[in-house]
Amino acid sequence: MGLLDDSRDAPRWRSRRIGIIAVGVALVQLAIVPQISVGRADASGARVSSIVGADADQLGTSWNPNAGISPAEVVNAPDFGQLYDITLPPVVVNGVNVGPGEIYAQPVVADGVLLVVTEADNAYGLNPATGAVEWSENFGAPFQASTINCGDLVPTVGITGTPVVDTSTGIAYFSTDTTPQAPATGQSLWQMQAVYVSTGAEAANFPVAIQGSAANAPSQVFDPVYQMQRPGLALVNGKVYAAFGAHCDMSTWYGWIAGVSTTGALSMWVDITGAAGLGAGIWGPGGIVLDSSGNLYFATGNGDTPAAGPGLGVPQPEGLGECVVKLSTATSALQLADYFCPSDAANLNAYDGDLGSGSPTGLPASFGTAQEPDLLVQVGKSGEVYLLNRDNLGGVDQGLGGTDAVVSETGPLGGAWSHPAVWPGDGGYVYIMTGSPGANSGGSSGELDIYQRVVTSGAVSLNWVADVPNMPFGAGAPIVTSSGTQSGSAVVWDIVRSGAGNDATLVAYGAVPVAGSSSNPTATLPVLWEGAVGNSTKFSAPLAYDSRIFVGNYDGQVLAFGPLSVVPPLGGAAVAEPDTTLGATSQENAVFTSTGPVTVTGVSISVSTAGASGAFTTPALSVPVSLVSGQDITLPVIFDPKVVGGQQGTLTLTTDLGTVSVPLAGRGLPEGEPIAATPPSVN
Repeated sequence: MGLLDDSRDAPRWRSRRIGIIAVGVALVQLAIVPQISVGRADASGARVSSIVGADADQLGTSWNPNAGISPAEVVNAPDFGQLYDITLPPVVVNGVNVGPGEIYAQPVVADGVLLVVTEADNAYGLNPATGAVEWSENFGAPFQASTINCGDLVPTVGITGTPVVDTSTGIAYFSTDTTPQAPATGQSLWQMQAVYVSTGAEAANFPVAIQGSAANAPSQVFDPVYQMQRPGLALVNGKVYAAFGAHCDMSTWYGWIAGVSTTGALSMWVDITGAAGLGAGIWGPGGIVLDSSGNLYFATGNGDTPAAGPGLGVPQPEGLGECVVKLSTATSALQLADYFCPSDAANLNAYDGDLGSGSPTGLPASFGTAQEPDLLVQVGKSGEVYLLNRDNLGGVDQGLGGTDAVVSETGPLGGAWSHPAVWPGDGGYVYIMTGSPGANSGGSSGELDIYQRVVTSGAVSLNWVADVPNMPFGAGAPIVTSSGTQSGSAVVWDIVRSGAGNDATLVAYGAVPVAGSSSNPTATLPVLWEGAVGNSTKFSAPLAYDSRIFVGNYDGQVLAFGPLSVVPPLGGAAVAEPDTTLGATSQENAVFTSTGPVTVTGVSISVSTAGASGAFTTPALSVPVSLVSGQDITLPVIFDPKVVGGQQGTLTLTTDLGTVSVPLAGRGLPEGEPIAATPPSVN
């Protein structure tokens, strides 16, 4: 079907919460915010740092070492519980109330804003401390699942993949599926969106329609009607990457990676290049994994598998079905770098046992050895847990006697439809939620399996050591919080569904297994706390941030859990500068009030608007500054506009308790006499 190439045919509806000031910056309640979800430093030059996205970090570990949540300090405290439960406001599109939409994507926090996206093609910016909606945006009428009679995700398909945020610019990127308006000839339009996470305002050069043919196979053309974008997005080397599979395996589909530069240029890569190929969809619910060199990792399901041979350094085969794939982002077009496909890939295809039902997870360096430093875990519907070498994934049938060339292989214990979580402390553990008792194309029920890192003569393996049984199909992907790698500080969090999912529970477990009972001697994880989260979506993962856990559900609700008695020790409000002519300056004060003892150790300002570096400044502050409860600290913020139009920045105070940030905003006016009306109003 025809595709739209003009983004104006996908109208956007905008709503603003009352109380937002004229330049679009909300007055927000501040919290002490540890710096989390930031990528590792990269010696190769690949830009993989200063990014917030799915699964806590670029390796997809779902481990947050700075969330301020530990068994002794928080979860066992008597005041730990629900902080708020808000229902997102609905949106009316073309006279139809599409509701807030279901929340499948993991929430994201950046620039002091909780970003939530939904299947109604809505995005919301919330105050993470209070749940107040500071801004909301709609990106068009969502795609109707009934159009292709697919019941996997109903009733509409909008924004499913977890956004990625470039914290150096404050811009969030995510993909939307909309039903274009007349005179469109197609029924679906996929677009890459880019908005400032602090206000929801659209960034320049966006949205970008995802369409056209693949650079590596020009005969393959992207079909938006049957494609589905589910994995979390990745940002590296100035490009945002989104992976696509198919709705219900319908029509002729392939696995696609769409790369959109931060300036709006589109490039496409496909994993099936032969005319007879089919499948190889990329649809696992985790995010695309990145390593420190900027390589992308993902898994495929279905499709033609390469012939026996190495995967490292060979030309791309016609099909990469049932494989873990590594792509290089070092050049303008994606290039195949390596792959692994299990030797029983043909059998997996025979019963729809997708390897790509689970997403890969890179393991931290502490899991590796000098012999095997860089590791990756993959599990799919077969239940086999593959531990792979990221530096040489293994190709096809390259082990002894035509077996798999893997670091280790464990299982099968049950098929997986989500992705693992990792705890590097206490010797190293990996947690995998299964959805079936064995190799099976359909889910029924499973368990949370726990694997421990074991090293023998320099070789690493993952040994099954415990489980949490009786997990209904659709239970969420686990996450881990801790105080660094301090022994005993880790908590495993998971969203456990009922059979229908309408009375799901957020459960906190101790991360280290304990002995089972006399009736069930199998080792398990101790339950530390649990709370209701309503009607959950399948395989969804909670978010840990600033001593809180956030959950989005099927009914468009956002719930937050944490210590009920926590009061931020330092708070303030956004700074809105008056409209200022280029060449002139203006000044407003940022006032912070302490609610407890706190010491300010540094002040910094960043500017997120392109071309406006230096637009906001503040005089040097002699630090440290120690405050007691009720004391104010006032910082003058000077606005010197560098460009015409809105300019945004962030003022950050570093304290002994973390960092505090407030948004800055102002608007630059052109030099010369402005146009004015006289009189200013007419009766």
